Amino acid sequence: MSDHLDADARLHGRDEARPVEPVDGLLMQACTRVLRVAAAHYEVPLVLVTLAAGTRAWSLASPDARLEVDLDDSAALASFAAPALARPEHVLVVPDLRQDARFAAHPWVAGAPAARAYLGAPVVLPDGRARGVVALVDQAPWSEAGAPAAGPLTDLAGLVSMALVASDERHSLVAARVALEHARAAPATAAGNDPHTGLPGRRVLHERLEAALALARRTGHGVTLGLLELEGVAGEADVRSSADEALWRLAASLAGSARDHDVVARIGDDAFALVWQALEASSALSVAERTYRVVTRVQRGASDGSSDPGGEPGTFAAEATASTGVIASLGLACFPEDAEDALGLLRAADVAMYRAKRAGGGVVRYDPREA
Repeated sequence: MSDHLDADARLHGRDEARPVEPVDGLLMQACTRVLRVAAAHYEVPLVLVTLAAGTRAWSLASPDARLEVDLDDSAALASFAAPALARPEHVLVVPDLRQDARFAAHPWVAGAPAARAYLGAPVVLPDGRARGVVALVDQAPWSEAGAPAAGPLTDLAGLVSMALVASDERHSLVAARVALEHARAAPATAAGNDPHTGLPGRRVLHERLEAALALARRTGHGVTLGLLELEGVAGEADVRSSADEALWRLAASLAGSARDHDVVARIGDDAFALVWQALEASSALSVAERTYRVVTRVQRGASDGSSDPGGEPGTFAAEATASTGVIASLGLACFPEDAEDALGLLRAADVAMYRAKRAGGGVVRYDPREA
């Protein structure tokens, strides 16, 4: 748990010195507010917010809980939340825990505090993953008609989900900044790395592209080069003031989406190059479109892995442009189909990238007829 959280918050797992996942103050505040609202709305002795990972979990209880459970027992927390997590599309209502095989042997049911009824609303992220549960626990069983209404609890679970997404965003940004500081502190920009992102620069790009082509000639595999350029950032003072943050996010996302043997380089203020090794021309467009979707998600500030809207690249580009005012254009050239050396590939990818710009953004493969 973050150092600034009070020890009596009881938001941790017994089996590790730190929690299952990073917890920051804003996430803690959001969970506390959700618990207060739920406790005021529902007449139950205990409300829990539990976030789980595998067999471990950490949890926070409602402020004036009248039912005591051991929030240091990570395994018990995880097993208590597991049935609700297993079906994230449903709210789990158990009128009598002793009569339900999933809960009957749980220590909180078979022993103290003798929990008898349960309602759990899964905390579901935009990509469909269940990361936790907001739950009501009662010491008396409910009749079929006497169970609390699930709607308000589902809405509160949605608020926890939004807080988790925001927390993940903050932790990703911190990681990107740490990587940036390491890159700036490393000797030699030396090796030709861009000092602002830690990505390779132009010189390293040329060296790695030549090496990729040499390997491709020996193995018979293809190489695909992509040139990516963003337009619409410069000249907007309010956007430019956060340009470093956007740059870190984009660099980290591009690097994270690449394979270990691929290359992601920064070659200009708002320009990047990507070298995909052992990528044949037949697969180049689909791989590049996935990368393009990463770029547009970052532009929209949604690094949460949310599903893309699908459709043609031009349609996707139009949506991203409308919401951010930034146009992303990605041009592709493939070895050996489009060029046989590094200089030829760079020229071909550049032609394709400018064709994408003229079309309003998107992904375009080199066409020699338009050179």
